[in-house]
Amino acid sequence: MIIQLHGRRHLLDVDLDIDIEEFTSHVLFGPSGSGKTTLLRVLAGLDPLDEGELRVDGKVWTQGSAIKVPARKRDIGLLFQDHALFPNMSVEENVAYGIPRAKRGDKRGIIQWALTQARAQGFTSRPVASLSGGEAQRIAFARALARQPRMLLLDEPLSALDTPTRESLRNDLRLLIHTSGIPTISVTHDRTEALVLADQVVVLINGTVHQIAHPSTVFEQPADAQVAAAVGVETASAGSIVRRTNGLAEVEVEGARVFAPEPSFSTNGVLVCVRAEDIALAKEQSVTSQRNQLMGVVTRISPHGSLMRVDIDAGWNIASFITRTALDELELRQGSTVVAAFKAPSVHLIPHD
Repeated sequence: MIIQLHGRRHLLDVDLDIDIEEFTSHVLFGPSGSGKTTLLRVLAGLDPLDEGELRVDGKVWTQGSAIKVPARKRDIGLLFQDHALFPNMSVEENVAYGIPRAKRGDKRGIIQWALTQARAQGFTSRPVASLSGGEAQRIAFARALARQPRMLLLDEPLSALDTPTRESLRNDLRLLIHTSGIPTISVTHDRTEALVLADQVVVLINGTVHQIAHPSTVFEQPADAQVAAAVGVETASAGSIVRRTNGLAEVEVEGARVFAPEPSFSTNGVLVCVRAEDIALAKEQSVTSQRNQLMGVVTRISPHGSLMRVDIDAGWNIASFITRTALDELELRQGSTVVAAFKAPSVHLIPHD
């Protein structure tokens, strides 16, 4: 299914061409207020455009303020963050509500299929009020599947759940999407969720598309400084390429020299990006394959989930994630001297004026 959206609505101003059947799971990723939900609502037929048009497989669905194909005829399954289940109905009745009349000949079979796909086959007669947040989300997913739609749209499907439930459902949701085989577009501003769910990420910032790529490409090789900020690259500093040789670029950053893969662009002004998980720490320099070794001073140590984040002033700000065990072994404290080591391929350069 080819989706072509070229138009504006409020903040949204996009030129988007994607084949959602080439990659089963697309994720619209970006900070809050970037236009992700607005884009999803335009796709669903819930909102018109101010100008421009939306085409699906060459057919005009929306043209400016005119919605040519109404939401009920778009054959789309919708899943909202608040589940939107009917509390006065049983699970079976909620799932049945999503089945179009044209497909109700085998209603019971469809209900069982949808519940099985959502791993909720034992919930049929339960009242909605008795469901936990995670269980309710499975039923909402089953209801969306029961329509047997050509496309699923998920608006931050896990954001209303508590952290432990959300973490346990991430991998399940990815499996559910791929098991169903229905092309899916999800909205999230959560980095981990995007990495887990996406086969392809569409990065939206301030209403415009900045990058469309595989999750690893987006998070490891952001297209510009705004994407780098959105995906949370911990170390990003301005520098200048002073030498290019043998496929390597030597970059000066605040007086320090860093080696990186030579970029394809000719601009010498760059933003030097390194992910914290790619930076190892040591007490002193050594001869290793990690070509970049910078001496610095620890400025802050803070928890980061199961890891510890260590911020270092090496003439420019560097951040590293290490285990608590490594922190103790290195005997690091604020003010400690430490060596930050990272390989040249870990450095990503972005053109930067």
